Amino acid sequence: MFSKEDFKHIPSEYEMSNYINNELWDNFCEFIRSNYNVNPKFEFSKCSLEFGWNIKFKKGSRTLCAVYPRENYFCVMIVI
Repeated sequence: MFSKEDFKHIPSEYEMSNYINNELWDNFCEFIRSNYNVNPKFEFSKCSLEFGWNIKFKKGSRTLCAVYPRENYFCVMIVI
C-alpha cells in the first residue's frame, strides 16, 4: 500500500496512479511523454508545505513541471 509520507518506499507509476485515482492523471502523463519525451521522476520532499512524494518531469536538468499528488486529484506547478 502506497503512503505519501513513507520516504523509504519509492512509489511505482502504478501505485501513484492508484493513489491519485483520476483519469486526468493518466492523460496528463501521456501528454507530457508524447510532447516532451520525458518520464516522471519521483522525489521525496521534506518541505513542511508539501511533505511527501511528488513527481517532476524534467528535460535534462530543467524541471518542466512539478506534480503534487492528492487522493483523487493532483496539483501541477508549471515552471516557466
